Amino acid sequence: MVEFSFSRSRYAEAFEKRAFWYKKLIIVVLVLLSTSIAIALPSFGDVIGVLGCVTISLLSYVLPSACHLKMTTFSDRKLSQSKKEVAGQVGMVVLGISVMIAGTTTQLLAAF
Repeated sequence: MVEFSFSRSRYAEAFEKRAFWYKKLIIVVLVLLSTSIAIALPSFGDVIGVLGCVTISLLSYVLPSACHLKMTTFSDRKLSQSKKEVAGQVGMVVLGISVMIAGTTTQLLAAF
């Protein structure tokens, strides 16, 4: 069995102390930033609602179908899927975009 012994140099200790202060600084900046956003936007739920409508529909409907369509549709310049499968995936992309538009519009109308 081979054992490795690591000696800690003073440079490593200085780096760890400096990294510790950077972590504290990042935490303080994030807390102050989130607090200032909460004070500036009293209706922060509306902002989150709009972001949720856009991202959830993209992540749930549009991106998986579009990526699967891109990866599996054409193989050596021939259609590797049936036309029904391609139509279903294109339909999911269109459905996702329409759900995204409808949800975002509804959320914006509710906010204003």
